Amino acid sequence: MLTMLAQNEVPVQETLRRPDNIFEIVNALLAEGDALTHGQKLTEILQQMSLVWAMVFLVAGCLALLLAVCCFPLMKYAVALMGGLAGAFIGANVWSAVAGIMFEADRAQEVSQSFWVGALVGLLVCGMLAFILFKLSVMLFTSVSGSTLAVLGAIALLLQVPTWQDTIVTNLSAHPIIIPLMVLVPTVIGILMQQYAPQQGKASPA
Repeated sequence: MLTMLAQNEVPVQETLRRPDNIFEIVNALLAEGDALTHGQKLTEILQQMSLVWAMVFLVAGCLALLLAVCCFPLMKYAVALMGGLAGAFIGANVWSAVAGIMFEADRAQEVSQSFWVGALVGLLVCGMLAFILFKLSVMLFTSVSGSTLAVLGAIALLLQVPTWQDTIVTNLSAHPIIIPLMVLVPTVIGILMQQYAPQQGKASPA
């Protein structure tokens, strides 16, 4: 197995010597700030995830809103930090995705190496936003984190089907913006649900 990996020159898979070690997989997933824009590398890592952990990732994304509600009393102390971290994650991936749109492949790869600039901008913007718009900041980082986990879990589940693997890897690796867009859609839905769901329970004025 290791010989085949060495011949294919896949350094990411070489580092994952134990596919059931979720800590190594998560560490590989989070090794780069703009991980969502590297479809080829991301799918290689997710292929190492077992079916059980793929389900855990998917369910954890769905439970993100519930956990946020349970921890609400402590949010005011951590919202600035979490909002800043979510902003850094968003900024890094937006930076690399935009680079993939605006530049040719070689130039885009060079520009994406400076994803830390986008991460810094996102950190500052969302960190400051937490002090101005507390509720929006909470909705943002819970939706982003939950959507990211859910999308990665769904991709990992689909990669468990051998006949789909090549198609999924090819499509997700076609452009750096594909996976970020997949995360963006449920993120927006999550924000809208958190924004408008509580209002449904309010009694209409007489």
